[in-house]
Amino acid sequence: MEIWNATANPPYAMRSPAEIAAYFDGLEFVEPGLVDVTEWRPEAGDAKRLDNLIGLARK
Repeated sequence: MEIWNATANPPYAMRSPAEIAAYFDGLEFVEPGLVDVTEWRPEAGDAKRLDNLIGLARK
């Protein structure tokens, strides 16, 4: 991450699942909730877990 941030724009920031979930405070998650991107559309096939979270919520 340090090497990337020395040359990249925008910088990379690692966040815990709890920190990411906080962005959704006050909103109602839409299924499947806050999950790894590979779980968002599981019908697309078996994908290797990426440890990148994605979520969708409604106001």
